[in-house]
This record gives sequence, structure tokens and C-alpha cells, in this order.
Amino acid sequence: MKKLLLTWAPLVSAVCITISYLPQLWLTFTTHNVSGQSLGFWTLLVISLFGLVLQQYGLIRYEGNKSYVGFITQLINFSFALIMLIMVIIFS
Repeated sequence: MKKLLLTWAPLVSAVCITISYLPQLWLTFTTHNVSGQSLGFWTLLVISLFGLVLQQYGLIRYEGNKSYVGFITQLINFSFALIMLIMVIIFS
């Protein structure tokens, strides 16, 4: 049960949330339509995800966490959200 809660559930969740960005990114990139997108939402999401990236880095650097899965997935999520934020700004 411990492995399910601490390893597999977060991994599956991280993969799902990362994949969930792709259709929105593709649609926005191909149509350049950001009329339904909120600049405030994407800005706050980028700031929040950056904080989570820093937390994961801190766990690796200072707490001796040997698993890089959390850091990598949060970094990918941050990158996708940042790309979306940039597209919202450019295409507005």
C-alpha cells in the first residue's frame, strides 16, 4: 500500500496532468485563438508551478531525496504552463 500511495499514484497523476496540457497547447498554437483563456489564471499557475519546482529541487538538494520523478514532472508542467502563458500574451 505504501508503494501505491507514495510511488505509483503520484506518478500516474503526474503523467496524466502533463499529457492534459498537450491538446490545449496544440489547439492554441494552430488556431492562435486565446479568447477563452485567462491571463491571470496562466500567470498564477506558472508562479505556483515554479514554487513546486523549487520545492522538489529543495527536497533533492537538502533532504537527500533520490527520486527525480517529482522534480521532472513538475518541471515539465511548469514548462507547458509557461509556454501557454507566452502564447496567451503573444496571441492576445
